[in-house]
Amino acid sequence: MLRVSTNLFNMESVSVKEDITLKQIVDLILREKIIILAVTITAVIVSGFYSYFIIKPVYEAKVTFLIKEDLPHIDTTHFFNTMQEVTNISMSNPETCQSYLKDPDFLSSVIEELNLRETYDVDNLGSSLHISWQEEDTFYLISRQRDPRLAADIANTAAMSFIDYVKKQESQVIEVFIDFVLLQKEKSRRHLDDSLKELNAFLVEPGGLLELGLDIDSKKETLISLKSRLLELELKQDLDITLEEKDSVKKLQLENNIDQLQTEVKELQMEYMDKQITQEVFQQELDSHKSDYLFWAGLYAVVQIVQSHEISKYSLTITAPASAPEYPIAGNIFGNISTALVLGLILGVCLAFFRKYWQDLNQHK
Repeated sequence: MLRVSTNLFNMESVSVKEDITLKQIVDLILREKIIILAVTITAVIVSGFYSYFIIKPVYEAKVTFLIKEDLPHIDTTHFFNTMQEVTNISMSNPETCQSYLKDPDFLSSVIEELNLRETYDVDNLGSSLHISWQEEDTFYLISRQRDPRLAADIANTAAMSFIDYVKKQESQVIEVFIDFVLLQKEKSRRHLDDSLKELNAFLVEPGGLLELGLDIDSKKETLISLKSRLLELELKQDLDITLEEKDSVKKLQLENNIDQLQTEVKELQMEYMDKQITQEVFQQELDSHKSDYLFWAGLYAVVQIVQSHEISKYSLTITAPASAPEYPIAGNIFGNISTALVLGLILGVCLAFFRKYWQDLNQHK
């Protein structure tokens, strides 16, 4: 009994591991064609029903923008760079463009122009508009809608409104920046005037550098004269000429006066150095405030030119307007049905092979 069971097990293993030829595969597919067709048709029907009745197609239309620097012959580069640093707003910044696109005022203008008040609000329209950057100077304004014609109309209208809105925003930013520059100019002017007053007050106060310098020079001349007289007396003494008592007293007085003058000169020189350092500090502060004032005054002059001539650093140009798309990016019925057809065939063939395997396995058992 054990031997018979072993033989049956070996026969089953050989049967399971037996190679299948191409002819057997074709025969199997033809024999199980009903199952394969049933699975495939079911998959196609389910996919078509889902694509047509449950999900709706979404069409994408896009407008291509080109950003280029549009600076005139007047050097305004420094002005725009400073404005960008202060306001942190730049058209070449993706975050700035995206924030403009989601602004309620901009979206409301698009809704009003296309008369979409009944079907769209600010939130709905904002969620359907996107910006995608291709390069540093190129980006797409993308509109995704159920209707291909509406997607193109919204994209083109939004693109034109976007250009006007950007110009308006830039003008507002420039106005705010002008107030900021004017405030800094007046502030730096006040600091410059205060520094100048402090320096003038220091220079004209009693015991200033000029008086100290003259006093030091006068004492140095007196010191030189005293040393000359003392040198004459010392020469007499070196020549073995007996000094009179009054000359000895005079020599002692000269030595005391010289020591006293030297001490006074040193003290005056120390005071002179202190005042000179103080003056240099005042002068450096004055130069710093002067540099700040010249910077903001020059920037304010450029600001007036920019405002009067309506100069912009960047200009937006539409290089490719949107057209109605032919095929949806989501909810593509034909694409979904094609995919379901292929998957249904694969699943049907797999099911046919599994059925054949299961039948052979039961037959050997």
